[in-house]
Amino acid sequence: MNQLDLPLHSAFSSVAYEEGGSSWSFVFSGDNALAVEGIWRVFRSGVLAAISTDHGHQFGLPAPMDLVQFMTQLLQGRQLLGIHVNDFGDANFTFSDEVVLVAYVSSMGYESYQFSAEGRQYIGMGGGELSMMQ
Repeated sequence: MNQLDLPLHSAFSSVAYEEGGSSWSFVFSGDNALAVEGIWRVFRSGVLAAISTDHGHQFGLPAPMDLVQFMTQLLQGRQLLGIHVNDFGDANFTFSDEVVLVAYVSSMGYESYQFSAEGRQYIGMGGGELSMMQ
């Protein structure tokens, strides 16, 4: 069983995207951070608001989707309240005002995400295992 429940109170600081590697980085106060190599989705009040793989695609819109800007606007002023990793290894990052970012396990062999919280490093391993380092 992989399950982890970690309560936090950490302010959003920044988000960045590395074009070449399709890697996302989210930074919070208190040395808390999230790096996602796989797929993430974000929900607002229970409604799907964005999917990481849509970044840079136009989909008939006036301009390509800029999820760095979207996520910065969405998370600005919000607190990261907790992290829950389910039995399948997917990590739910719960924010104030009913915003949830879910980092999914997206490979059987590669790491999908990693996050640091309260001085520990957690790695979403291939196949859904969660590894913790101190």
